[in-house]
Amino acid sequence: MKLFIILGALNAMMAVGTGAFGAHGFTRKNK
Repeated sequence: MKLFIILGALNAMMAVGTGAFGAHGFTRKNK
């Protein structure tokens, strides 16, 4: 159970990180 919780937390953090970087990349490309 602990392993799944840790993997889930890492997955969520990575998703948020890539989402933030993706937003910055799109704004730069649009401008």
